Amino acid sequence: MTESPASRLSSVAGRSSLNPPGAESPASRRSPAASIAGSGSALSLGALSRSGSDVGARLSGLLPGLRILRRSPSERAYSQLGESVGSQLSEVSQAAKSLAATRIAAIWRAHMAVRRMQLALIETYKPSSFHTKKGEPTDYGSVLFEQHGAREPAKYIRLSDDSDVDRVVGLIRTVWDVPDAQVVISLTGGAQELKLKPHVLDVFNRGLVRAAQQTNAWIITGGTDTGVMKLVGEAVRDYQADVPCIGVSTWGVVNGREQLSGNRGTEEFYLKTKPAGPEGASLEPNHTHFLLVDSGKEKSNAWGGEINFRTRFEQTYCRRNKVPMVLVVVAGGPGTLHSIENAAQNHVPIVLITDSGGAPAIIAHFLKTDRFDPDPTGERGFKPTSNKHDLLKWQDSVRRIKALHVKFKVLTSFETRQGETRNFDLVLLKAILFDTDGNLRQTDLHESKKTLHLAILWGRQEIVSQWIEKSTAMFAVPVPSAPSLPTP
Repeated sequence: MTESPASRLSSVAGRSSLNPPGAESPASRRSPAASIAGSGSALSLGALSRSGSDVGARLSGLLPGLRILRRSPSERAYSQLGESVGSQLSEVSQAAKSLAATRIAAIWRAHMAVRRMQLALIETYKPSSFHTKKGEPTDYGSVLFEQHGAREPAKYIRLSDDSDVDRVVGLIRTVWDVPDAQVVISLTGGAQELKLKPHVLDVFNRGLVRAAQQTNAWIITGGTDTGVMKLVGEAVRDYQADVPCIGVSTWGVVNGREQLSGNRGTEEFYLKTKPAGPEGASLEPNHTHFLLVDSGKEKSNAWGGEINFRTRFEQTYCRRNKVPMVLVVVAGGPGTLHSIENAAQNHVPIVLITDSGGAPAIIAHFLKTDRFDPDPTGERGFKPTSNKHDLLKWQDSVRRIKALHVKFKVLTSFETRQGETRNFDLVLLKAILFDTDGNLRQTDLHESKKTLHLAILWGRQEIVSQWIEKSTAMFAVPVPSAPSLPTP
């Protein structure tokens, strides 16, 4: 019979409370939950090796093996550790062997305690652990769309608007297994049918998809089959972009939501039941994932119920993973102003597509003239309203947005013209790296270097050169001089 790793350790070190390891296979990649595992095991053995004892000195050579063990706690790794212990302790006393065995057993118990914590944490990420606004078990699974050429089934879950966004991030990364992003591109704006000029549409679509693919981005939208959300979904489809496209929608305005209700992890067909209107819209079929936010309201009263949740979700993901984010605004009405103001308060760079009209156009006009001018056509801003209270509220919102821009330099206006040479993806990159005065957004050198990596991925030499110039001035980075050659 093959001797177990625990038996080998016991035979070498005398009496030991070391338990045999489980037959867990090494993970193909480290899960987010693994980040809670500290360096307790390495520190315990490290402290022993620094204690000055004969055992400590002999065990100092085991640290590399223990680090491997922490990453991949397999039976083979424990066998190798046991053989190493036997080799190192062959000439020391029985008491020293017992001490070593006790220490190793303590390390193993600490490792298993951390492992149990990891598993308990992962349990809270499972879809079945979430609830609706009423506290009932939630609806989740995969949704199949009827349209020809749609993507693989999209994952979805219904969430209460007060859900813990840390757990939602855990769900997406560990359960849905969505690869981590290097940048988050968030889009907001008009939910109505957009009538963009062909060259505007082409520049936007190509630039967005190129930016997302070059940087392994997450694209986040409102998720419905209308307005800017439909525009983004179709761009992802037409250019066959292999990027996560996450829709954050309000459950109460999803037409045909009864088709998804009551599901507990199965695939469901989703049919478009009626056209979009004031009471709701269908899901866009080219998104890869949906977070359906349950605010407890339905139909026309539910619009905008996802905004605060979406802001918390985006900010939490970017903060935890230290990735930059850019908000792109295409058309949109008064509700879009709220999203823009939220982003500006959080220092998120914002790109306004002024050709699209609506909120971007009226903000760009206000930045230049300090005037709030409604437009009867809606092409240069909002349509006039007879409600003076609404008009004053919009004006106040635009003024606050301008004040935030003056303070944080977050707004970039982008206007396409036929024959325009600027690329939209370049505008997005510059908005992430630099403020509107041309200075680096990141004041921390380490974080700024990460944004430089984006510029390298994008293949933009001029941006890399600008980053080097600005970082040298901001961080006083010394430029080493070339070594002098010896005189012959």
